[in-house]
Amino acid sequence: MTKKKKDVLVDDLMDELNDSTESSGKSESKNYYEEAQASTVDFYTISNQTEENEEGILELDIDLPDINKKTNIKAKEESVYNFTEIYEEHKEEDDALREEELVQAYEETLATEMVKAVEVKSEVKEVVSEDPLDHTEKVDLDLFNISSPYQSSSRTMSPTESMLAESENLRIAKIKIKELQKENEKLSIENEELAAAAETFRNKVDQLEGKAHNFQIKYRDLNDNVKGEKEILLNSIAEKDREIQRVSQRASELENRLQMGLRKIKVRERELENRLELIKLESKALVKSKDEMILNLKRQLDKLNHELESLRSKIHESNKYISQKQEVLRKTVKTLRLALSLLEAEDFNNLTGNLKKVD
Repeated sequence: MTKKKKDVLVDDLMDELNDSTESSGKSESKNYYEEAQASTVDFYTISNQTEENEEGILELDIDLPDINKKTNIKAKEESVYNFTEIYEEHKEEDDALREEELVQAYEETLATEMVKAVEVKSEVKEVVSEDPLDHTEKVDLDLFNISSPYQSSSRTMSPTESMLAESENLRIAKIKIKELQKENEKLSIENEELAAAAETFRNKVDQLEGKAHNFQIKYRDLNDNVKGEKEILLNSIAEKDREIQRVSQRASELENRLQMGLRKIKVRERELENRLELIKLESKALVKSKDEMILNLKRQLDKLNHELESLRSKIHESNKYISQKQEVLRKTVKTLRLALSLLEAEDFNNLTGNLKKVD
């Protein structure tokens, strides 16, 4: 029983140690999760700086980014929105997934989407941070390099034709300016949406930082609790070991005492058996002696009877004397019989008393 109790205590200790190792593994995953969160915070600080630069540049009336760059920006903004959707999905699954799987999912999504977002922000920064004078020069070049339908390379234009060409060029330039202003408005709206998305990301990062801080506090509390419970269990196991040693010593002492008691009982049993045999022999000897005494008494009686018969002839001489003698003889016979009966009773009582003592 002591071995079983000891094995149970050892198993409980091993379970506690395994739980502590699992909690340490979770702490490592939490530290990795905190590093990922720190990288996201750095990314958003960079994006905030780019947005501040963009706010000063978007105040221009005319902005002429390339069409390919606009398509790339839109595609990468869509990737940013996809990143937000993936992030929200992972947030919804945060309660269901285990913490290690959650960290791996965040690691993959953050690694891929952060690269895409950084590329988007860098390209937006490059496009928007260009000198507005360059854009105006491009506009001027585009406006005044338009080929007029009234212009011909074979002859020189008249003043009226040149005026018409200039008016046509101005009309086309105004149309292009309006189109570019519309595109600028679209880009400003998109930039506002990006700023809102960045704000949501900031809020989510703050929430995640708060959760990470709470996880750290919980981990520290759990680690302290585990250490305290581990010390308590080790102390209890040591106390149980000492108690087991005391119990084993007590059991060995009791076993030794039991063996000594059994030996004494066996010796006493042999002594009683020997005494019983002696009492039986003594009783047999007493019976034999009593039988011999009875035979002797019978012989004596026979002798007396023979003497009485021999003396009957003499009794006739003195009847009185004979009658007296007969009375005396009768009394003596009675006394002898009483004595014999008393002796037999005493011997029988002594024998029964000895037998009772032996039992």
